Amino acid sequence: MELSQYDLETNDDLSKFLFTSTGPNGKIKKQIRIFERRDDVFNLVLSNLSEGNYKLEDFSISNNGDKEKILATVAGAIYS
Repeated sequence: MELSQYDLETNDDLSKFLFTSTGPNGKIKKQIRIFERRDDVFNLVLSNLSEGNYKLEDFSISNNGDKEKILATVAGAIYS
């Protein structure tokens, strides 16, 4: 079974991905960041982006009813 994903925008080195979650709480901009910590060890951050200053909000709960689509989008980013 293939789950639907959000369209991703990314930078050249595939370390930052942007997408917009859509649901009952409106459109919420989200970001996936992937950092290499050391050889073959990576850190992945999924966060909301606040309006205007693009500050990361990694402790927020958007509760937009699209958890499976977001997780499929994160998996697609990792696969990239």
